[in-house]
This record gives sequence, C-alpha cells and structure tokens, in this order.
Amino acid sequence: MSQHESSSPRVEVPSKPPTSVRLWVVIGLALASTCAYLTRNSLGTVNTTIQGELHLDPIIMGQVMSAFFAGYFWFQVPGGMMANRWGTRRVLPLLCLAWSACGAWTGIATSADSLKISRFISGIAQAGLVPCSAKAVRDWVPPAQTGLASSAVAGSMTLGGVIAAGLTAQLMPQLGWRGVFFLYSALGVLWALMFYALFRNRPEEHPRVNEAELQLIRGGVAPKPVDAVIEEKDKPLRVLAAMAISTTLWLLCLQAFCRAFGAVFFSTWFPAYLEQGRGVSVVTAGSLSMWPQVGILLGNLLGGVLVDRILVRSRSKWVSRCATSALALVLCAGALLAATAIPDARAAVWVIALGCVCFGCGSPAGWAAQMDVSGKHTATVFAIANMAGNFGAWVCPILLGQTIHSIKLGHTSWSMLLYIIAGIYLLGAIFWVLINPHKSAVGQDAVPAPA
Repeated sequence: MSQHESSSPRVEVPSKPPTSVRLWVVIGLALASTCAYLTRNSLGTVNTTIQGELHLDPIIMGQVMSAFFAGYFWFQVPGGMMANRWGTRRVLPLLCLAWSACGAWTGIATSADSLKISRFISGIAQAGLVPCSAKAVRDWVPPAQTGLASSAVAGSMTLGGVIAAGLTAQLMPQLGWRGVFFLYSALGVLWALMFYALFRNRPEEHPRVNEAELQLIRGGVAPKPVDAVIEEKDKPLRVLAAMAISTTLWLLCLQAFCRAFGAVFFSTWFPAYLEQGRGVSVVTAGSLSMWPQVGILLGNLLGGVLVDRILVRSRSKWVSRCATSALALVLCAGALLAATAIPDARAAVWVIALGCVCFGCGSPAGWAAQMDVSGKHTATVFAIANMAGNFGAWVCPILLGQTIHSIKLGHTSWSMLLYIIAGIYLLGAIFWVLINPHKSAVGQDAVPAPA
C-alpha cells in the first residue's frame, strides 16, 4: 500500500444507491452562468441602437463595452478569496443580486459615463462567478466527471450568450433595449434567492445527500475534518507569492488572455461587423451573431465528454488538456481566415460557427487543466487565470473599436477584424503546447499522472 493510500482512510460502500444532489448543484451553477451572460452579452446586440440613441461613436462604444471587463479584471482574485473564505452559498447569490442591480442601472442609463459605471460595477460583481463555480464543482463532483461538469457550467455561459443574442433581437421591438435589461435583471434576482435556499457549500452539510453519494463524490475516501478545511485557507500571501513565480500559472494566464480576447468579439463587435461590414439588417445581424455562440455551446458540451474519454484512453493529461486546447484554437483560427474569402454573409457565419465548435471543445479541457494544477487553491487559481483572460476581454472591444474607426476612414477592410482574432488564437495555441499539466501552479508538489 502506498503512502498516499495509507493517509486517506477508506470507508465501506453503503448498500443504498447514491442520491443525485450533485447533479442539481451543477444545474444550479449552470443557471447562474446563463443569468450572468444574459446581462453581460445583450449589450453587443443592442450596441448600434444605443449608439444612435445616445449619439456615441464606435470608439466611445468600445470603451463602454470594455468597462465591464475592467471591473471583471480587478475583482477576480478578491472574488476567489471570498469564495474560499465565506463559501459559494453566501458569495455567489450576493454577487448575482449585485450584477442584476447593475443590469437595471444599465437600463436607465442616459449617457456614456452612466453606461460605463454600471458596466464596470457589473463586471466587479460577476468576477466571482467562475471562482465560485469552480470551487463548487471541485467540492461536489467526482474527479472523473469534472470535465463533463465543467462543460455544463462553461456551456451555460455560452448558452446565456446565445439567448442574449437571439432573444434580445426579438424582444427589442416589444420591450426596447432598456426593457430587455430589466427583464434579465429580474431573472437574476429570482435565481439568487432560490440558490441560497437550496445550496450548501459542502456535500456533508446538505440534508439530502446520503452516504453513498458522499462516497461517490469523494471517490471512496473519507472527507477531511472541518479543521483541515479551515487550515487550507491560511497564509494567502504565501500562496500568492508562490503563484507569482509559477511558469504553469503564467502560461495558463497567457492562453486565457488569447481565448477571452477572441471570444468577446462575438458578444461585442460581431453584430456590428455583420450589420456594417456585411450589409445585413440589425435584426438579421442579431440572429446571425447567435450561431458562433451556438457553436461554442455545442463545442463545450462535446468537449466535456471528449476530455474525459481522451484522458482514459491516452492516460496523458497533456494530450487530454493541452493538445486538445491547442488544436481547438488552431482549427477556429483556420475557420476565421476561411470566412474572409466567402462573400455571402450567411455562409461565412456558418463557417465561423463550425470553427467555434472547435473553440468550445477547448473550454472544458482548460477548466480541467486548471483544476489539475491548482489543488486546494482552485478558486484562487481560477480567479487569477480568469483575471488574465478578462484583461484580454477588456483590450478587445477597445482595439477593435479603433480598428472599425480606421475601417470607416478607408484605411483597411472589415476582414481585418477576423485576421486579428485568428492571429490571437494561433498565439494561444502556442502557449497551450508549452503547458505542463503535471506541474503545480502554486509551487507545491508535482501533480500525479492518471492512475
């Protein structure tokens, strides 16, 4: 018997079948992501309408759309630490109430400054979503199923974006863009109240979890005592110092920058690209812009199954996590470049959507890799990587807004937007190839290979 096995006491397997509370936890986290992305992504669909009503040029509108990601960037690490300290049950509903209030604020905004402030604070509130969700998945889902659970949560983010693109375009004639924000904010408030009432931070605390489900979640290993869990929260500065010199963490942050930079294009300037660069109507642009996000959603769901199966067959975390993520970005970049040569707008969107299926397949692999190298500091590692990603998301609307300004002056073509995104994706693929998923991101022992 190995030293690891002797230090982890096994318990007898109960005769009763396991309950399924863990599945409802994943569904609850998925709904949180959907609610968040409704208020986050709907601005991209209505941005040309807001520009016309408030007399904003593309550069100012780019700053408005990037304001969310500026707030999202700065509060990632505090959000992760809050999740570690006070638990997902308290932190996530509170943050949801805050971003829902900011969504309503966006709905009453009458100037660029008001829009920027509401979006900035909304970004701060949503910054804790991924760290809280990652911590809950790690605490509630068996290790062999983290890829599938991660794909459900990440896919629901994209689902929120899909709904925001398609539904917002349909609701605008009836509710106006302000009414759309009020509706999405109300849904967020409803979710926050229900989640707080039904969720618990740890399976051991939930009254509906039986012993069989608890052992399934823990892999047959007895849970740690509460004192050990509390001890894991100690010495955060020492942990952050170790992370600051971790090559693994830096590479994870660089790939996150590239992925987020490209992904946010589809929720910000892509409808404007279709409307003004491809010559389609506002409603058609909103409907077409939904399909790349549908592709990402399908890729997320497919990737969750693939990443677990590839790990079982290859017995290699590098193949399952890193190679999968790199290939996903390369294929998506190729689709974007191919779309520049297609004159028909709908055909070009379909090609881009197929590329986005590949992009989506890399998302669960990325989540699984971050869980592999983070150990007990999952929330903090996710917070730092997500912070880096959202630095890319902050830069993208500003840079592309300036690019569109140059396009309208006749200095370049609309294809330049797709060239930029493709180049960023290829750079991200290089970073994934260099990541070692067996090297800890927190300066601790190496991560073991799959048994």
